[in-house]
Amino acid sequence: MNKYERGKEGEDIACKYLIEKGYLVIERNYRGKNGEIDIIARDGNVIVFIEVKSWKTIPVSEAGFSMSIMKKRRITKSAEQYIFENRKQISDFDIRFDFVFVDTVRNSITHSKNIIMES
Repeated sequence: MNKYERGKEGEDIACKYLIEKGYLVIERNYRGKNGEIDIIARDGNVIVFIEVKSWKTIPVSEAGFSMSIMKKRRITKSAEQYIFENRKQISDFDIRFDFVFVDTVRNSITHSKNIIMES
């Protein structure tokens, strides 16, 4: 399985997990001019921008979950574009950024809510 296929599989697993938790998946692989957001979902009155990471080897520590400043900026800019494009439909919603980590070795999911996107 190549990197793209593993990423898609991780996103499929993450979507299934989110739906089971009561989220409504609005969009997958949203492409803004600055980058991509893996999943955009609704959790009650919150629009959630979700970055999915999946791996086939176990990270040694929390450092394996880190995201570069540039990646955070690209996601933030893409979220801003999505919000602007959909401002009429989502103006009454709060916004949140989450991580979903899919561990294909242990068959487990770690969901980190409300991550800080500022650098």
